[in-house]
Amino acid sequence: MAIRGAAATKGLDGTIYMISGWNVSYTNVLLAYNTTSDAWIEKAPIPNATWIASAATGDDGRIYVFGGESSGLFFSNKTQIYNPSTNNWTAGADMPTSR
Repeated sequence: MAIRGAAATKGLDGTIYMISGWNVSYTNVLLAYNTTSDAWIEKAPIPNATWIASAATGDDGRIYVFGGESSGLFFSNKTQIYNPSTNNWTAGADMPTSR
C-alpha cells in the first residue's frame, strides 16, 4: 500500500514507527519497523486518521502524534498518544490551535 504524508518517529528501542497518512483517503495504519529483523509489523491503528501530522517519542517511550489534516480537509488540534508497551492509544490534551 502506497502511503504519503505519514508521520514518523523512532522509539526508544530503535523501532521506527510510520503513522497514518493518505492513500486515496485517510489511513489509520500504524506500522513498526524493526531494524534488527528487517521486518514491518502492523500495530493498533491510530483512532483519528490524519496525514501531514507530526510525531515525537517522549522520554517515557510513548509516541505523541500532533495535529495534521483530518477528514473533511480540516487541520486538527488533536494530540494522540501511542504506548508501544501496551499497543494502545489514548487522547492527550488538545493543542490551543490546529496545525
